[in-house]
Amino acid sequence: MLQPKYIDTYLQWVRSFLIVFFKLVFALGTAQEWKCEHAGFHYPAFYNFVVNYLEVPKDEMSQRDVNELLKWWNRYVHLVFQWSIMA
Repeated sequence: MLQPKYIDTYLQWVRSFLIVFFKLVFALGTAQEWKCEHAGFHYPAFYNFVVNYLEVPKDEMSQRDVNELLKWWNRYVHLVFQWSIMA
């Protein structure tokens, strides 16, 4: 299994991103109040699905996909870090 350099940051990013995503969907949607389910979409189930997919891949293909994403994430974080030092 790939051991990403920034795994803690990555997992925190995934969870934070999903929370922001859900808030954005709510803000742009038609719901009048925050609920776990709206228009047939169950937000906690989707959140848990994505977190589980990334943290505990179910098969080799999923593991390869997650590894590729982690490789991309490591490159991205490294570039952002370099750019922030240059600024």
